[in-house]
Amino acid sequence: MLKSTDGGINWNFINNGLDPSDKNIMTIAVHPTNPQIVFIGTLNTGIYKTTDGGSNWSASSTGMTVLDIRAIVFDYSNPQILYAGIQRGGIFKSTNGGSNWRQINYGIDPEASIRSIVIDPTNSQIVYAGDWTSGVYRSTDAGNTWFHINSGLRTRAVQRLVISTNGKYLYAGTQGEGVFRLVSEQLPPQINSVTPDTTNTIQIAKGDSLTFNVSAFDINDAQLSYSWYFQNALIPNSAASSYLFKTKTLNLGDYSISSAISNANGIRRITWKIKVVNPTSVEISNELPIKFELYQSYPNPFNPTTTIQYALPREGKVKMKFILFLDKR
Repeated sequence: MLKSTDGGINWNFINNGLDPSDKNIMTIAVHPTNPQIVFIGTLNTGIYKTTDGGSNWSASSTGMTVLDIRAIVFDYSNPQILYAGIQRGGIFKSTNGGSNWRQINYGIDPEASIRSIVIDPTNSQIVYAGDWTSGVYRSTDAGNTWFHINSGLRTRAVQRLVISTNGKYLYAGTQGEGVFRLVSEQLPPQINSVTPDTTNTIQIAKGDSLTFNVSAFDINDAQLSYSWYFQNALIPNSAASSYLFKTKTLNLGDYSISSAISNANGIRRITWKIKVVNPTSVEISNELPIKFELYQSYPNPFNPTTTIQYALPREGKVKMKFILFLDKR
């Protein structure tokens, strides 16, 4: 073990009590309010503690059945509480400053190889543990029980965990596939995109149909539910992320259609304004477009012809290419 007191310019050995002195130090944890108290975890020789900044070390592994220590962390709200991650031994916890340890593996593989442990800075009851073979565990009761939170974590070989100071973002460094992020904040569904655009009223020729789409996601990859409404009335059997709107039985006039996307934390609602018009009376704006746009064709599908409206910001030649499902042009 070495220590620097000048910002890393010079280093000195501090191995008194570490016998033999060639131990493999796997992890170091410094007391959050008293820098003289330090714990180190070693490869196959357990935990050592110093109370004088490393001048003297003493073994501190009472109660541990496996001595290959890979992670040590203090509970910031009560530094008498520590957690230790063990190679092929799960997690041990001390509530008396490291004097005694007990195994807390309820919900964890008893031979889990815990490489990293972090505590939520805003709630010390929430603890995360990274396992070398089975991903990430979470406890909401200070380690009494654990459960997996691996949704979206393609690589389960977790080497390191880091949590943001507000407790909302957990990062997992993995072996072979980089870093994954978990957003622990509870949020309603997030919208990627909607088509058609909701900015302006959509004109649809009577007898035509148009598909409305919503692309949404849950920040923690949980299940989303979709429902669709016409004139604020629920449309039966409409639970997909898209809906085919038909105008055949509608009168000319103004309507609305909306999609409600929900998860356990809330609802997002997207609403489109629609105007059903005669096929020959689609309104054309006299304003010069500011960008190129290609609008939904009508009727769609072709029946047997279709009208395609587009906008150009300036005069120019237009070439349109049509591709059928069988790649016929």
